[in-house]
Amino acid sequence: MALGMLGIHVIVGAFAGYLIETVFRLLKRQIRRRSDICRLKRCRIFYGPAGIFFRVEKYILLCNESVFCSGKVMSMIHSLTNGLNRFCTWVMRLAYVNVLWILFSLAGLVVFGLMPATAAMFSVAREWAKGNTDVPVFSVFIRTFKKEWGAAQLLGLILVTAGLFLFADIRIAAQMNQPVLVNVFMSIGLIFVFVLLYVFPVFSHFDVKLRQVLSISFLIAFSRPLVTLMMAAGAVGMLFLVLFHVTFLLFFSGSALSLLLTKLSFTAFMSIDQRQEKEKAA
Repeated sequence: MALGMLGIHVIVGAFAGYLIETVFRLLKRQIRRRSDICRLKRCRIFYGPAGIFFRVEKYILLCNESVFCSGKVMSMIHSLTNGLNRFCTWVMRLAYVNVLWILFSLAGLVVFGLMPATAAMFSVAREWAKGNTDVPVFSVFIRTFKKEWGAAQLLGLILVTAGLFLFADIRIAAQMNQPVLVNVFMSIGLIFVFVLLYVFPVFSHFDVKLRQVLSISFLIAFSRPLVTLMMAAGAVGMLFLVLFHVTFLLFFSGSALSLLLTKLSFTAFMSIDQRQEKEKAA
């Protein structure tokens, strides 16, 4: 376990360092275009040995002592550096969770690890969406992975079986030259994809049975069509990024998508939570 965590530190740290260095150079170039009297001090990255954490030091604005930096320039640069600090922090959070997701999926030979690891990843994303950005990521991940292993496996079996049946039906209908049936099964497949977008956010947010997970996902998918379309667009966008460069596959493919789906689905979850609280109070 210690060696595995060390490997995660090295992989994520190397990538984060490269990415931050690239962004730093771009920011520095922009500042030079706007002012010849101000410059930025390089940030530092720190790694914790007992569970990875990063702290990017705030960029320090250094001005020529003989020249007065205008308030407008100062405000512009401070806003840029604060935005960069937040960006770097989220890059490293997402990269860390994505590496955990991949490693735990591989540890279960994918078949026995993918679904529990995905459930654990969405649990971390749920904490972030609630505003708990300082949550101990590894503790939440490993606790959810162990606790929901059986339920996540059963959920995965249901989803994979349904997907395979739909795929087989579409192929058979196409081979039989039945365009009407093909369109029907394609429509069912589209509904299945929309429901699939909500399955893991619902699974991580509500303490309900698997049958209710699927029914809630179905109801939300079609009661909030705009949110559903935004989630689908985000999933397609992430697919294009993964195809564009392998870096996105290794460091952002799962974590970024899980955070996006969770944050978008939270608007629907809040109304359901309020309804459940009213029912309990009554």
